[in-house]
This record gives sequence, structure tokens and C-alpha cells, in this order.
Amino acid sequence: MTPPPRARRPLLGLLVAYALVLAVVLLFPRGEMPTTANAFITTLVQRFGADPTLVTPERMEVVLNVLIMVPLALLGRLLRPGYSWRDWTAVGFVLAASVELFQGLFLPERSASALDIVANTTGVGLGAIVGSLLRIPIRRREARRRSETPGRHDDGVRSDLGGRSRR
Repeated sequence: MTPPPRARRPLLGLLVAYALVLAVVLLFPRGEMPTTANAFITTLVQRFGADPTLVTPERMEVVLNVLIMVPLALLGRLLRPGYSWRDWTAVGFVLAASVELFQGLFLPERSASALDIVANTTGVGLGAIVGSLLRIPIRRREARRRSETPGRHDDGVRSDLGGRSRR
């Protein structure tokens, strides 16, 4: 059950825009952008009362690597409901490993990290699970709409007056 066309177009636009921003952040040749963002967010979280001994730049980097992938999988799961959260997590692992391999081979100022692969894959899994949870009310609404439509069976085939269904 894919989203209706009027909802599909904005979701697809958001997905493409987010994927482009993500590509710039992950494949930017120098590590200044992610490092600066990490330092800024770490300081911000600490100013809001987080314990500086717990909220360190190293830990915050892992958290941010998880969070940066959540929207990608969430939007993807909403657009492609036929793919399960497990499918999206596998795609996320391949994507994260590919990005880290690219960084290690072609971006000398960036560092490839197995921890980033784990964190990114975790983020994709979480985003896909949230997308699955958001799809539950949509499925219930669609099921209710089907059951309220007269002359339709559960399979969505309209029946004739004789009670037999036509295909």
C-alpha cells in the first residue's frame, strides 16, 4: 500500500532533498563541516544542562551518526512500504559501508570508521522502524475504508448482485 499520489510527491521531494544534503555532508572532502557541527551541538547540549563528562564530542559523534540517517530511512519506508525495516537496515548497512570505504580511499582528510558504519546502520534501522509504526494508522484507515465500502470483499474485488466476484 503506497501513499496516495498527493502525499507521495512531497515525500519524494523531501527524500531527494535530504539525500542530497546527506551526500554533501558525508562526502565533503574536508572534515571541518562535521567536526564543527559536532562541536556546536555538543556545546549546545551541555548548555542545556547535560553532564559534560557524559556528553563528550566522541559520544556525540556516534549519536549524530545515528540521528543523521533516521530521516532517510523514515521517508524511504513511507514511500516504499513493500520494503520491511529489515530490508532498509540491510540497504543502510551497504550504504554506510560504501560511504566509509569511499572516505577511506578517496578523501584523505576524512577518516573511515567501523563505528560510523554501525551508527549509520542503527540510524537507518531506527528510521525504518519508526516508518513502520507510522504506517500502522494508515493501514487501519485503509482497512476501515474497505470494510465500509458496500459491495466489496476484503480482497477489494467488487461483487455483482449474485454474490460472486468478477476479476
